[in-house]
Amino acid sequence: EPVISWAIEYSTWKLFILEMDICLSQLQDQSIAISKLPIIDYVKKIIKLARIMLNSCWKLLDTLSPIMSRAYAILERCHCFKPWPPSDLITECISCVCTAIKYEPLQAFEDLIHTRFMPYSIDNIYNIPLSFDGGNIGSIILAYEKQARYYSMTISFLTLVRESLRSINDQYKMKRNSNLTVSVCHFQADLVATINFVTLHIFTDLHRWNFSDSGEQEKIGLLCLEIFENTLYSELDIKQSNSSSSVSLSVYFAQTIRKSDECLVKLVNILSTGTSIVRNYEPSERNLKPTQILKSTLRIILRIYELTSMFKSANLASSINGKEAEVAVFPGEHDRLLLSSSSYLFCRWNPEILILSLNLFKNLCLNVPMSIYANLGHDAETLRDLLISHLRMKDMDLKVKEAILELLIVIMQTQPGLVVLLLNLEVPEENEIMKSNRTSSVRFNDMSCLSFTTQLLRDHSENLQSSGAVDVSPSYQLLCLSVELLYYVWKDHRILALDSLRAIPSFWNHLAALLKNMPKKSNEEIGYHVKASAYTLQIMAIELSLLSGSKISSLNNSVKNIFVDAFKESTELIAGNLLRGTSMECEGEFELTLSDFEADKASHILTLMKSWRTFTVIMSKVEGIDINNTTKIDTMSKIIECLDYQLSRESSSSYISVAYELSCLLDIMINLWSSHLGKSAELFIEKLTLLLLNATKSDVGLPDAIKPQLFTALISLFQTVRNSKNNQIKDQTFIDLTTIICETIQRYNFPPFRRNEQKKMIGEMFKDRTKNTRSNMQVLTSKEYKESVDKAKTKKNRLPIASTYLLCEIIQLHINLEALLPTFIEHNVIQTLLKFMELSFQQDDGAELIEAALCLFIQMTKKTATAAESLVLNGVSKYLCLDFPQNYTLPIVDSMSNKKDTAMYAGETKLKKKSGTKSEWRRTWRLGISLMSILLGISRHSFLTDAFNFVGVHYERMEKVLASVRYNQSLESLEEAEEIMNFLFQLAHFENKWQFDLPVVFSRMQISIMSLCRSCTILLSRSQLLHYMVKHRSPEKKPGTTTQHLSISTNLKTVTFSKEADEDQMSPEIRALFENVQICLASILCKGLSALRQFSPDLMYLVTENNIERLDCKPMLLLSYNAPAAEDDGPVSFGTMLACQTMALTLLNKLDYHRSTLLKSPDNPSLNSSVSADTSHKSKLRSALLYILENCQVLILSQALLYLRQSDISNNDKQMLRWELSTELGNFLNGVSRYFTRGGSHSSPRHADTSVTSSNNLSLSFSTTPNKDDSINTNSKTWTTNNNGQSPRKVGIKFADSSDQKFFHIMDTIVHRMLNRTNNTN
Repeated sequence: EPVISWAIEYSTWKLFILEMDICLSQLQDQSIAISKLPIIDYVKKIIKLARIMLNSCWKLLDTLSPIMSRAYAILERCHCFKPWPPSDLITECISCVCTAIKYEPLQAFEDLIHTRFMPYSIDNIYNIPLSFDGGNIGSIILAYEKQARYYSMTISFLTLVRESLRSINDQYKMKRNSNLTVSVCHFQADLVATINFVTLHIFTDLHRWNFSDSGEQEKIGLLCLEIFENTLYSELDIKQSNSSSSVSLSVYFAQTIRKSDECLVKLVNILSTGTSIVRNYEPSERNLKPTQILKSTLRIILRIYELTSMFKSANLASSINGKEAEVAVFPGEHDRLLLSSSSYLFCRWNPEILILSLNLFKNLCLNVPMSIYANLGHDAETLRDLLISHLRMKDMDLKVKEAILELLIVIMQTQPGLVVLLLNLEVPEENEIMKSNRTSSVRFNDMSCLSFTTQLLRDHSENLQSSGAVDVSPSYQLLCLSVELLYYVWKDHRILALDSLRAIPSFWNHLAALLKNMPKKSNEEIGYHVKASAYTLQIMAIELSLLSGSKISSLNNSVKNIFVDAFKESTELIAGNLLRGTSMECEGEFELTLSDFEADKASHILTLMKSWRTFTVIMSKVEGIDINNTTKIDTMSKIIECLDYQLSRESSSSYISVAYELSCLLDIMINLWSSHLGKSAELFIEKLTLLLLNATKSDVGLPDAIKPQLFTALISLFQTVRNSKNNQIKDQTFIDLTTIICETIQRYNFPPFRRNEQKKMIGEMFKDRTKNTRSNMQVLTSKEYKESVDKAKTKKNRLPIASTYLLCEIIQLHINLEALLPTFIEHNVIQTLLKFMELSFQQDDGAELIEAALCLFIQMTKKTATAAESLVLNGVSKYLCLDFPQNYTLPIVDSMSNKKDTAMYAGETKLKKKSGTKSEWRRTWRLGISLMSILLGISRHSFLTDAFNFVGVHYERMEKVLASVRYNQSLESLEEAEEIMNFLFQLAHFENKWQFDLPVVFSRMQISIMSLCRSCTILLSRSQLLHYMVKHRSPEKKPGTTTQHLSISTNLKTVTFSKEADEDQMSPEIRALFENVQICLASILCKGLSALRQFSPDLMYLVTENNIERLDCKPMLLLSYNAPAAEDDGPVSFGTMLACQTMALTLLNKLDYHRSTLLKSPDNPSLNSSVSADTSHKSKLRSALLYILENCQVLILSQALLYLRQSDISNNDKQMLRWELSTELGNFLNGVSRYFTRGGSHSSPRHADTSVTSSNNLSLSFSTTPNKDDSINTNSKTWTTNNNGQSPRKVGIKFADSSDQKFFHIMDTIVHRMLNRTNNTN
């Protein structure tokens, strides 16, 4: 029979897909109990086969995508299975998806979210608690598995969530690009909803579930804890889809735990119950999961406290998202956590649990405001002995010892009660001291933390000595932590502990041994050695600062030599090994470079350099420990070489940071040792100039952050050369350095610090503060924040300030400024500085920068008139006229003025003032006036209009300053008044022009000058009054307060005193201040009289000309001859001028009396020192007083002759004038004659020994009276005498025919001839 046969070829995978499609189609028929059909087993085996194949080769994922898509469909329709969900099939589908998630987490998890199998959010993610739906798996777990007591789907679901978190976080760490962030943003809310479902419906409710096997409960709990751990250590940022705001997933989940009290209690309960496992531990597989549960719980709680310490700062919450400022804590559970963590410290059988418990204990000390000692009670000593015994065990894991030392260091900082217990010092009783006949010696017990640290240092030092250069130390991290522990003992000034450490033989030798023999095994060990060296130098610095001069002198020479050797070793370590070449070969493995040390901004090498800087500064200031000059010069030379090497390398953050620290250190050392440099200062100037020149010409360029320190160091070197008066610097060095500075000024353009730049700075500060390290877990207070902002402003403005002041030093030291002017012109230095002044005035900021620019302008104008012309042409007066009134806000409050007006003025001042201190703007104002006076003195008529504009704008301010001299004797106010008088004196030369253009201003300023002279006369003539006002003057006022100055009249009413002050009874501080005030008042009076002489007609013109009707000038002085009273506020009269010259003569006699008394005293060191100290003050004051005598004489006679030539003055008044003045001036000249007869020397400012004159040459002697104005250009004539040098009349007053007394001889002649005439003379 014929047989019909078919040859059929089919694909097994198509049959598999067909089976899965049949299963899915039968799900739609509600009448079929599909869960009982065999097809469920077939589909389960198919999915299991796909999972196994993916595990073996994940590249088959695309090939198996049809099966994977149907697995997702089964999960999507799992709630449709009747009569119950097939747990084995759903579990296998979840396992298959979990396998895919390991390799493509984003796509697989997003596909899973679309099935609604996982929990999903139904609200905004930023709402806490988040509203979510449990999805298909949630309904299955809560409705089916809790009743069936079979939790295979729950375990698979938790495994899926854990692997999803791990895979997504790993891929985020690897890529970190924007596309990945956008992908995560699509399902971030559902991811958070899934984690919240596990937290709220599984973990916190787990104790209510029924389990047939306790192993399942432990497994589910462990999976929940692992999910929490992965979430808290995740680096994912959750962002809103329509907003740029974001919050980290770890912080968000920490808040979720904080909101769930049940979750907090559950975590603490796990630790509490786990203590029994530690005590009754038996190694077995049964204890494996409980141990893992304990580890995960400890990690979770530890991470929550770490987040708390990171984001605890409230004042930075505005710069980050508000969600990150609120972090989870454990309210009411700290005591239980403390006791539980202390119990785990006994867990020797598992080092990992022991390390975690130590870290948790450390974080409790850092973040919980409570006394650990009080909570532990008697168990504290047991805990101490346990920790010390762990340290002493040779078989203990090194990581455990390191964790213990870190805990001890934190306790030293935060728990003062436990510190005393840990130090465990033994203080001998008085009976023992009496029996042993020795001083008290404090010792520490064997169970002291100091015992282990000192033993470790001793072993390290002995190993180095025995093995030479070979390093056999077990762990450099232990050494580093031990030295850090000792550092906090010194930092907290634990006196007894310090005494016990100092008593250890060779302790300083053991400590200093850490600075020698750098290890060459690995980068990590070298980093720890560098850090240990930094703490060693800090300990030595604190030790030197604690010791007084007597204690240092009593130190053994060996100890002093140790400190000196430590300085040399540290110099060799840093400048010789680490920074010169910055590379060392490790033991046949790799080459170590500086970048391997770098840990962002807190690298160990930078810490070592800062410690070296501190140690160097303190050691240089300690008397008794000397560093020879050769070592100092060699050290600075090495620093310059290292800096040159760093600047020649490729630009990176590490090299720039090191170069910055080197430049700071060089600046400090030059300032400290400038007096010991000698001729090396010029050599260092040339080296630094060459360094700057090479760095500027290189491709890398010189960073702006390094220039200020180098410029400041050069300023100190130039000052040293200038003080030595031996300038041998090459001209080319001046030119090169000037070019570099001018290029810096032109490129930098001096932008002022603007407020919108604070946001970036706050973000950088926050990142620095929130690093996950123990040393950075600190809270940034509002005070520290403000200080950081001020430092940022100062740092930004430091470069232009240093550049400008360095130019000032170059101009002062260089002989020929004309050679440097082409460089100034080429780089537009003057225009750039003026532009900066304008910007700073507009921003109401940068007073220090404006001050530096004005100082440079003053130095330039003093050197050459070309600079003055350039300033005038560029309109420097525009900025000083128009911008100063908006910025100068320091009120001068007159004690006699209305209080209401004073309060109103202070209110306006408060509104105007935005930044900068009063003293800064006051110095700037003084420099502006000084520049105006110098420019007017040089440019004369070409600058006259600008000068009139300046006085027209600022005359009210000038009036208040001049009036303030009467009641405010602070040196700041007096110096300001002196600068104003310099300017007014220069302006007084153009009296007619001034009176014509600004008649009101001229009149008011003339009255102010005369009142100023009266105030100075009153104060100088009443020494006791001046002493009282100087002693009781009000201090500088603080913000928000008002300063009240006492006027002269107020002082007269409140105190009674003699006229003369007893200078011998003054304190040294008050006496020095009194003498300075006295000199300032005399100098101001000199300048005031000089200005008044310009307002008065020329005396020689009045004497020689008979017809002066064409002279349009009115007298200034009133016809009153009484000395001015202290409370006198009226117009100035002849009596004021007579009192002024009488005051000057009285003080001259007093100065000579004191000098003669001291010279006649026996040899006495104190007297000799007082003589040398008073020499400068006496010479300055004597010169000023003689100058006052001359000008008073000329001014009185000029005004008197002017009155006598006036036709509208009655004869009686003229006769009274002759009689009064002839009497007073005759008596005065008799006193002058007696003064010269006794040996008084004439050293007025017209001679070469002038010390009171300012930059403006106030040479106003009678024979060299300057012309006031071109409109009155009369030739001054010298008054001549007879051939024998005597006056034509026979007088009782006789002056010697010498240059010192010739002036007074002429004045005597004028008084006799002009004032003693009859009425018909007129």
